Amino acid sequence: MYAKSGEIKSSVKIFNWMQNKNDVVLTAMIQGLAENGFSEESLQRFDEMGNTSSIAPNELIFLSVLFACSHCALVEKGLAYFDSMARIYVIRLNQRHYTCVVDMPCEPEANARSALLSGCRTYGDEELGSRASVKLAEHAEAKPGAYVLCLGRAMGRCDEDERRDEPEGDQEEWGLQLDGAEKQSASVLVTR
Repeated sequence: MYAKSGEIKSSVKIFNWMQNKNDVVLTAMIQGLAENGFSEESLQRFDEMGNTSSIAPNELIFLSVLFACSHCALVEKGLAYFDSMARIYVIRLNQRHYTCVVDMPCEPEANARSALLSGCRTYGDEELGSRASVKLAEHAEAKPGAYVLCLGRAMGRCDEDERRDEPEGDQEEWGLQLDGAEKQSASVLVTR
């Protein structure tokens, strides 16, 4: 209650005074610290709990830990906690855990942008699709082969059997010219 109203000193004092802490109290303390800008301290509480407490981490405690990592941009640490949930603690990951990880500030890879572009194609969102394709093209300079595969996936043409069964007609060639130390080009034939 104190943490919700921003009274962090009071909430820490009461937490430290408590004799019998349980998972609910620990979750409230970790979450309260993180929500009030003390993410590092909230993670210290979690780490101390692992060393000194009989409270086993559960899905709600980890949700608060991932929230704290997300809010102080501790991506690597957050991913390590996320990995340990299933691997060490055998906790079933749910949508809320994934949401915290997605919220962490990191640059998506070409595959993620390709999936977004494919979704935009499927649902007709041209504006977002245009932005996604520009970002996907930025990845192309480093890995042109991956770009071509991602473009094929985004256009919905990644199954060889499906491609062979389609009639020849309305074909479009998509190309990419890369500028750099060495000029490279790649193109993919897309049948509509």
